Amino acid sequence: MDFIAIAKKRYSVRGFLDKPIEKEKLDKLAIAASLTPSACNSQPWRIVIIQNKELLPTVIECGRFLGSNQFLKTAQAVLIVIETKAILNERIKDKVDSQRFVAQDLGALIYGVCLEASTLGIGSCIIGMFNEKILAPIVKLKDSEKIFGYIGLGYPLSNDIPNKIRKPLKDIYEII
Repeated sequence: MDFIAIAKKRYSVRGFLDKPIEKEKLDKLAIAASLTPSACNSQPWRIVIIQNKELLPTVIECGRFLGSNQFLKTAQAVLIVIETKAILNERIKDKVDSQRFVAQDLGALIYGVCLEASTLGIGSCIIGMFNEKILAPIVKLKDSEKIFGYIGLGYPLSNDIPNKIRKPLKDIYEII
């Protein structure tokens, strides 16, 4: 499958089957994360996938911050992206803040993980608001780290891929 076909297949899944995700597939999500490009190859991340049935309800409630995201109750796993200290190479580390490029690096990681999930038949939904205070001890967050992202995972309730509504290319793209 080419990249655009994969990107068209991926969407924010808001309902999951009651079917656990196999360890081999979770491992592939971790591999996808590890292959993400980053500034100076700093790899300023750590990921934690929560699938444990005792911890998962608490982690899911953290993603239902302010009562939103009711569908998360059906998620079979949650992938947490943790921002770590970026180590830049000698040439630039004294010229720019070490965290200057981290947001784009971690955004790329999240997108790559969601695309890989889609190729594996796993649905994903990126959650923008979550309770970091409750998540921190669960993921063993260090003082130098912060939680950057939260992705609900599971097999989609439906195989129907919704139409994507996107801005016309003429509104977002030009060649100069």
